[in-house]
Amino acid sequence: MEPISLLSSNLRGWATPAQDGANAWVARAPRVGALLRTLSPHIIGFQEFHAPNLIDLQPAVPHHAYVLGRECDTKSYVPVFWDRRRFEAIRQGGFWLNRWQDRKARDWGATNERSMTWVELVDRTVDRHLLCV
Repeated sequence: MEPISLLSSNLRGWATPAQDGANAWVARAPRVGALLRTLSPHIIGFQEFHAPNLIDLQPAVPHHAYVLGRECDTKSYVPVFWDRRRFEAIRQGGFWLNRWQDRKARDWGATNERSMTWVELVDRTVDRHLLCV
């Protein structure tokens, strides 16, 4: 069985130059794209991902499909990306990280809403299921 390569990263994809100076997303986006092209991971999980980040990152992972998950009040997502050449998505979903899980709410002392995204994949090379959270 061929190994599965994974990458997980907190993008902080909303940060502007006024907020983060040289570390703002606009300065980091080309480096993140280059890293994705170099590593070419089969599965990617991000935190603090914003929908406009797709414009910067999709060209770096042209064979990947994704599920964004639920939108938190900071307009951020926790998406999962997977390489369609190797994996097929069977089911996907998500839930809120709070005591209710079925509704959007801040809980447990968090300053923002928190969510979790999942996707069940089938590895085409071995016909095995993989749950990515």
